[in-house]
Amino acid sequence: MGGRSLCTTAPLLSSSLVRSAVATAPVNLGVSAVAKDQAGLPSLLVAAPTAQLALKGATPADIARAHLARLAPMWKVDALPDLRTAGEVTVRGGTITRLTQELEGLPVLGEVRVMTRPTGELVAVNGTLVGQD
Repeated sequence: MGGRSLCTTAPLLSSSLVRSAVATAPVNLGVSAVAKDQAGLPSLLVAAPTAQLALKGATPADIARAHLARLAPMWKVDALPDLRTAGEVTVRGGTITRLTQELEGLPVLGEVRVMTRPTGELVAVNGTLVGQD
């Protein structure tokens, strides 16, 4: 909200690094996939209590994007789509940030919702991240 849109489109890791990270992602990334879509990709991730990201002064949307960049291998994504803030909802224990996705300027059906604590700690991610690759 607030009229400001931050997008991340830079590649994250080499394909070989992403593939090796996907094999052990729940251990390496501090999350567990508790639901998967028809393609077997996570649609609901729940974070371990240690899944923290220290971003002093960052907005909940910035923190949500950083967590998605870190977790991209869970969806076999090495080039993030444009992630635009669709809204933020303050809830007991944190903030749910709704992010829409765009590929080459075209909207992707569905959004990703990221719940974070005020400390930046990840609570959960709902939705499927799509890649530009």
